[in-house]
Amino acid sequence: MPVLPGNAPRAARAVLRLLSRLAHGRLLLTLPDGSRLAFGSGEPAVALRLASWQPLSAALARGDVGFAESWIEGQWECDSLIDVLD
Repeated sequence: MPVLPGNAPRAARAVLRLLSRLAHGRLLLTLPDGSRLAFGSGEPAVALRLASWQPLSAALARGDVGFAESWIEGQWECDSLIDVLD
């Protein structure tokens, strides 16, 4: 499990534990404090930047719908939405 900032909420820690098992592709995740984590290996590689911890809480609570709603609200961004969803 990667080292997280002390202010990371419980839901974020749970999602990041799940991401540590990523078996397809590579996720480069920038946390709200600017620190970076990498999960998985190989291609495709996607970069995702969190503006807050809320998208991880939303994903844990409401799955894909919660994660999508947090993108609509501008709480995270990426270079290629298609690659993130792939």
